[in-house]
Amino acid sequence: MNIDEYLNAFERYRKTVMRLESAFREVWGEEDAENGSRCLSARWMIGLMDYDELEREYTRKKRILRQATERLQRAISEIPDDKIANYLVCRYLYRMTNEKIADHFNYCPRQIYRIASKAKKQLYRELLKEMPRVKRWKKYKRFRRSPVQRKKRTLRKYGRRARMASSEKKQK
Repeated sequence: MNIDEYLNAFERYRKTVMRLESAFREVWGEEDAENGSRCLSARWMIGLMDYDELEREYTRKKRILRQATERLQRAISEIPDDKIANYLVCRYLYRMTNEKIADHFNYCPRQIYRIASKAKKQLYRELLKEMPRVKRWKKYKRFRRSPVQRKKRTLRKYGRRARMASSEKKQK
């Protein structure tokens, strides 16, 4: 999983938890604080799931989101460049857009996109330090070959070429 996929999954998970919170607000009779209206998807979710099951799902997802947020905060705190760390805090913890961040720090939007590309690289490095080694190398497992396997493959590859070249000479 690359850093973009990780951050997109983090945002999707955050939206899911917020949707569940609004569903519980509707069940409890409270209005949605953000919209000032009732959540329409809550009736669908509650009709689909048992209330206790929905509550268990909500607590589980909220716990996972809290752990992911703490991991993200630790990784951001390890980044030595303040400009990059401030960008990451604003973007992923406070959910500000790049345009708002540019206005907030008095940068041009192009500079924010440059900072964003550097920030993602550094954040990925810091997150890799926190992830267990099994998760880090699982993706690349199929591409690793032992020296014997590499040698066999190259022999087959060049052996086939040599046979094809010799057969072409025989045909002439």
